[in-house]
Amino acid sequence: MRLWKLYFWFSIYNLIMAIRLTYQDALTLLSIIDCVVLLFAVIGLQGYVYRIQYFSAQFWRYFSPFFMVWPCLVTLMIIDMEAIETVAMALFSFLILTYIPMNVALYRYKTLHPTLTKAQQPESHQETQP
Repeated sequence: MRLWKLYFWFSIYNLIMAIRLTYQDALTLLSIIDCVVLLFAVIGLQGYVYRIQYFSAQFWRYFSPFFMVWPCLVTLMIIDMEAIETVAMALFSFLILTYIPMNVALYRYKTLHPTLTKAQQPESHQETQP
């Protein structure tokens, strides 16, 4: 489980960098949607790693297959298909390989979801009398 936690923090870094690049480059609808999808994926990864239930089981049933094809679609939309070079293919391969563990975690979270407990609210501070 330690590797999953390490991958979770790597994904947080990836999300922060994606948001940062979205604001630095031209703000497009595709990049905004990509950041939102990545945010939901990281929330699902956190739920899997830390055994916390987020959203409904039905949401994860639909989101998990969608996220399996989303990185490929976004990468293919960004890369100019007529000018695919080795650098572009290396970037494409890197993006796909970094999302494989995320897809595995979301699939496992989708099947594990009904057995999880809801995210617990912080307990109210109880005053003790001396």
